[in-house]
Amino acid sequence: MDAITNLKLFNTSVETPLLQGSTAYYDKLKSGSVETFQETLEKSIATLNDLSTKSGKAMEDYISGKNIDASSVMLTMEKSGMATNLAIQVRNRLLEGYRELNSIQV
Repeated sequence: MDAITNLKLFNTSVETPLLQGSTAYYDKLKSGSVETFQETLEKSIATLNDLSTKSGKAMEDYISGKNIDASSVMLTMEKSGMATNLAIQVRNRLLEGYRELNSIQV
């Protein structure tokens, strides 16, 4: 392939998902109904809390002898653990960015 063909393929593969796949997002953006950072963060924390609660409930049900599969308990616990790890990493990155902004000399 020549350079022009490669360039066309590259542009098409990059632009197509952005322009066609996310029309709902662009519609929300135009109407002003996109969530703020605070709303997104609050929703994420609520989801994390929900996953943690479900994980604890599933473990309690399994220990008490209710008819629940061990694999579903482990799956629920893993989801909760992964969500917690993600939240910790996001928090660490936010703190790192905040510290970097504070260290900038004006």
